[in-house]
Amino acid sequence: MTQLHQSILSWRNYRYLAWFIVSVVASLLVFVSQFGKPLPPSGSTWQGYVLGTFSTLLIIWLTFLGLRKRRYRSQMGTVQGWVSAHVYLGLSVPIVAFMHSAGQIEALNIHTLTFWFMMVVIVSGFIGLYAYLHVPERMNENIGGKNIAHWIRELSSIDRQLAETASAINADCCSEILSALDGTSLGGSKLVQLLGVDKSTLFSVEQGKVISNADQAAIIRILSERIPLARDDEKLSILLNTSFSLFGSRQQMLRIIRKDMRYKSLLSIWLHLHIPFTVSLLIGLMIHVFVIFFYW
Repeated sequence: MTQLHQSILSWRNYRYLAWFIVSVVASLLVFVSQFGKPLPPSGSTWQGYVLGTFSTLLIIWLTFLGLRKRRYRSQMGTVQGWVSAHVYLGLSVPIVAFMHSAGQIEALNIHTLTFWFMMVVIVSGFIGLYAYLHVPERMNENIGGKNIAHWIRELSSIDRQLAETASAINADCCSEILSALDGTSLGGSKLVQLLGVDKSTLFSVEQGKVISNADQAAIIRILSERIPLARDDEKLSILLNTSFSLFGSRQQMLRIIRKDMRYKSLLSIWLHLHIPFTVSLLIGLMIHVFVIFFYW
């Protein structure tokens, strides 16, 4: 992962860092050329138009990263190259856009709104880039180099063993074990998955009602309390200890699966926020350009 970070930042001997420096320096020279003129610096001078056009072209071009990431057969450079360009030239956009506006962003109108949409897109873009660079590594560590289907199969195998073991135990304990299996909650809305909320339940014979079994804590506690009481019944003791051990393994597997869901939800929710803001930026940008050229 460290090598990946370095390859993105140093791609082709820091090609896009050089582009960033050239873009910012050139834009700065255009911007300062307004000083000493009859009109104060603004987006309405020829310098302002040049800087505005440049920042608009940068924004439009940078939106192609998302398309490029989904077109692996494209001949338009490597994904690493496009991400490197996105990092460095993405950093140049707010600088150039700020010079285009000459810092006049205090009013609330379509022009300043477009600027703030741009800032939200840029910030969320870098958050997303950070997530896509780090989350996959953590996902792989979580599932131990296997795929999530492996852990789901393992969970199903443990559930079958628990159901078989429960059938040989007394009715009360059997019903609680089966209730814990049936009441296990996985998935839910993206927000539920992101927060890792566990709504699992079981029916407690002792309390005579449905109780929370989040993280399988309740059934593990119930079994741990019943194991000492069955020390005079060797068969029951073995069955309870087996169930206790299986629920411990089940707890760990559920944690792995939920964490995997959380990571995937993080990437999904980011994408569902970033794309609407990007579309809003492009719409605001078109309105901004239209108003400038047709009404000013």
